[in-house]
Amino acid sequence: MIKFGEDSIEFKNAFCSAPSSIMSAASMFTGIPAAYIARNYNDWEFKEGSSIISLQSILKKNGYKIFSIDNSKESREMNQSLILPLRKKYLPKGFSHADYWTNKDLCKILDNLFKVHQPSKKSFFMLWFDCRDDPLTSNYIDECLNIFKKNKFYDDSIIFLTSDHGYPTPKSGLTKETMKGKGHDTIITDDNVQIPFYLKYPNAVPKKIYSLVSNVDCSPTVLDLLNITQSDLSKFSEGKSLLKIINNENEESNDNRIVRIDTRLFSQDNRIVALRSNKYKFVYYLDQKK
Repeated sequence: MIKFGEDSIEFKNAFCSAPSSIMSAASMFTGIPAAYIARNYNDWEFKEGSSIISLQSILKKNGYKIFSIDNSKESREMNQSLILPLRKKYLPKGFSHADYWTNKDLCKILDNLFKVHQPSKKSFFMLWFDCRDDPLTSNYIDECLNIFKKNKFYDDSIIFLTSDHGYPTPKSGLTKETMKGKGHDTIITDDNVQIPFYLKYPNAVPKKIYSLVSNVDCSPTVLDLLNITQSDLSKFSEGKSLLKIINNENEESNDNRIVRIDTRLFSQDNRIVALRSNKYKFVYYLDQKK
């Protein structure tokens, strides 16, 4: 990320919409705060005509080929109508959607995609890595970026490098052992909800931005850069294009934005809601009403 930051704009005050991979991905690709996407996972269906509209479906309607390469079998199944997973014909021999893919596998799939199928420049790629259990994650991300460079895609591309959520710092005393029986997605401290957030696009001037942003801003920003109307997004979208901030922000500015973070969907138990501003965070435990 530090290396990629040399070519990109780094947002130093970015937060996820939920410390859950499934919920966060849905927010990232719809612009909608996680709590508004469904009442619970039984409602997690976004068929044709749904009021939940993903960036991928908008780009597909605008003639883009979609290549979503997600390492997680669960995520590919849960979010298939949002992320539009890679079609079977693009998988290398021996690969299946029934399997979990390693970070090394992602590189093989991407490399095969370019070597065998030669995607056009009007393409959307999503690569979802597992950084928690692979100490070589940075190497594999670098390898994938080099595949784009080798195929002359890097300079002309819009690239977000970010994370679905954070993770408790070891300083907190929270580890895999101490969190047994308690999912990380119930933790709302900043280490678990603040995310790395980098954006590169043609002619972007690398710098650091300190205004408060959220991963719901990804989709509106991509559409803005591609001159595609943001009205194509769902009416529930609360994301904002980051271009105005990039072009006008004073690095010391403190805007009045408040972003929302949810640990659960609307009708699930043990919901915690956080409202985060540049200076403060309000946390409400709904079940305990405190």
